[in-house]
Amino acid sequence: MNQKAKPVRSRSQNFVLWSSGMFGNKLRAWRTVDAWQASGFEGKVVLRYLGPAGGGPCEYNLSPGQVPERVRAWESLGFERQRVMVNEAAPDQCVMLQGELWTGGDNHGYFLYSTVRAHMRPALAKESHRSCGLRTRQLLRGNMTPSSYSDLQELEQLYPDHAIELSVYSKCVGDTPGRNTLVWEIRQY
Repeated sequence: MNQKAKPVRSRSQNFVLWSSGMFGNKLRAWRTVDAWQASGFEGKVVLRYLGPAGGGPCEYNLSPGQVPERVRAWESLGFERQRVMVNEAAPDQCVMLQGELWTGGDNHGYFLYSTVRAHMRPALAKESHRSCGLRTRQLLRGNMTPSSYSDLQELEQLYPDHAIELSVYSKCVGDTPGRNTLVWEIRQY
């Protein structure tokens, strides 16, 4: 397969691709609080504010009962309810490894990762490791389900010279059966 996708050069482009399922397996997400409420989902969630410039507030691991109060609090600060997105919370307690994999150039196969069971940014700040080449392949293949590893290889071909941000779990997660890996972001920015 020699097909390549267009480079991902902005957060907004990444979000469109991720939300449309172009990166494969992902957790459930609802574009609005009303859509999430209508779904009847009762697990822990993450609230994200989708402001015009990105990078708005985010709150993790909220129970369904906490969501209305948190949304009201955001509204009291001037944030618009219709820009609040709800995502299924990741099972951080099941993280085996997570980090950023570079897919091309001089850094091909370079993986900056952590095994800390926490959100990625604090996990990498607390403990980070580096691997390259064959060691990276062994690490990923040894922890990912065969279907997840195959999906990753396809993404590496589609998005050469990009960073792929991913998390690998000790159990299958997401909306695609047989996968234990979530790709959060693919970027060249």
